[in-house]
Amino acid sequence: MLLYNNGLASPGRIRFTQAHELGHYILHRLKRDEFRCSSDDMLSWEEKNIEAEADLFASFLLMPLNDFRNQLTTDVDIELLRHCAMRYGVSLTAAALKWIECTEESAVLILSRDGFMKWAFSSAAARRNGAFFRTRQEVVKIPTGSLAACSTVSQERKGIELPASLWFPHADRNACVREMKIQSEQYEYVITLLCLPRAASVWPPFVERGDGNGYWRNE
Repeated sequence: MLLYNNGLASPGRIRFTQAHELGHYILHRLKRDEFRCSSDDMLSWEEKNIEAEADLFASFLLMPLNDFRNQLTTDVDIELLRHCAMRYGVSLTAAALKWIECTEESAVLILSRDGFMKWAFSSAAARRNGAFFRTRQEVVKIPTGSLAACSTVSQERKGIELPASLWFPHADRNACVREMKIQSEQYEYVITLLCLPRAASVWPPFVERGDGNGYWRNE
């Protein structure tokens, strides 16, 4: 039996929830007799656990990778991801996470509420370049001056360029980040998509020690 809250979710979220629970049945039915998943469990792709496995199952079931990549014919922005969400009958967040998971671009997807990050998910290229936030280990505040922090802008689907150092203090002062935003009135959160140049590194300075080794310093 599969049960879900029909009154508090959009059709796209319901569809993803159904696929997520089907993933539990296909992948994990020998481990448990019952699964009770919260809304946060639907978006836990960065965690290496059964919820992440069910999320990935749902994403590949609802958004076949070859067809998904065929939709990415232009620079990706929230408008294009909304098209993908409508095509596959999923939420915008699910479509955006799918793109972050498969893209070769340096991009970060952030969900925030009341000025603080609830979670952040970085593409492989972004992680290699140091563009990630440790939302599982610490409380991360949305930076002042960003679109995400601007209460007068509810959405910016195409994106505007801002100094990358606004989000990543150790970025080169000439580097820019394209920030997109959409605010959900229904769920009271903000979705932010950050796109950086593919080769832009935002790692903190490397400090050399006397023994010839070194470490990254967070200032």
